[in-house]
Amino acid sequence: MTNSAATSIDSLSRQGRELLDESNPSHAHHAFRRWDAEVADWLDGKYPDSGLSAEWGALPSSSLVTGGSYSSDPTEWALFRFAVATRLQWLGRLGKARRVIDATQDARKLPNPNGKVFIVHGRNNAVRDAVARFLETIGVKTVILHEQPNKGRTLIEKFVDHSDVAFAVVLLTGDDRCRLASEDVKQEKPRPRQNVILELGFFLGRIGRDRVCALYEEGTEIPSDYDGVAFVKYDTGGGWRIELARELKAAGIPVNLNDAI
Repeated sequence: MTNSAATSIDSLSRQGRELLDESNPSHAHHAFRRWDAEVADWLDGKYPDSGLSAEWGALPSSSLVTGGSYSSDPTEWALFRFAVATRLQWLGRLGKARRVIDATQDARKLPNPNGKVFIVHGRNNAVRDAVARFLETIGVKTVILHEQPNKGRTLIEKFVDHSDVAFAVVLLTGDDRCRLASEDVKQEKPRPRQNVILELGFFLGRIGRDRVCALYEEGTEIPSDYDGVAFVKYDTGGGWRIELARELKAAGIPVNLNDAI
C-alpha cells in the first residue's frame, strides 16, 4: 500500500522516467506494473471518488508480454515507451492543475493582510452610507471606489487596483427595473444595477464565496446562480448589522460584535 503522505507526483514521475532506460523486457514489464499500481493507489488515497484512478488505468499499458512470454521486438519496445511517455504527460498535467488549485485554496484560507472590505453599491447612497458607517463603527476599514483617487486610470483599472481586499459586501438595491420582453410593463420588478452584478461575480472568483456577503432590499431580484453566497436581508430595523458582523468574523475579519448591536 502506498504511503500517500510520503509520495508526490514528482516522485511518481521520476519512477516513470527510470522505466525509459530499462532494456530488459522482464524487468521493464514488472517495474511498469508496480508503477501502475502505485500511482493508482496514490490517486485513490489522494483524490477518492474523483475518477482519476480509472482514468489512469485506461491509459496505454505495457506490451512487453505477448503469448505468455517476454518480447524484445523493437515494435513492442516502441509501444512500451509510448505508454510510459503518455502516462508521464498525464501526471505532468495533473501536477500543474493541482498546483494551481492548491495555491488558490491556500490563498483563500488566509485573510488578506490589509483586512479591508470593499463595498459594491449601486445608486442607493443612503444604504451605502449606512453600511459604511456601521463597518467603521466595528473597526473595519472600507473601500468605496468613487472615494479613491483616479490617478489617470480607467474605471476598470481603478476597480481592479482596489480589489485586493479581504472581504466584499455587495449591496443589491432596486435601482433598475426589469421584465421579460413578452411581459407587460406592470410586471417590472426592481433589480440591482448591472455593474453590481458584474462586481459580485468578480469578487466570487477573486476571493471566494465565503468572503462575499450580499445585502439585498426586500423585493429586489436576487441572482439565482450564486449558491453558497451569504444573502442577508437589508431590513430597516437594523437586524442586518449583526448578521453582517457574524459573516465578517467567520471570514477572519476582526470585529467587535458588541458594537454590532
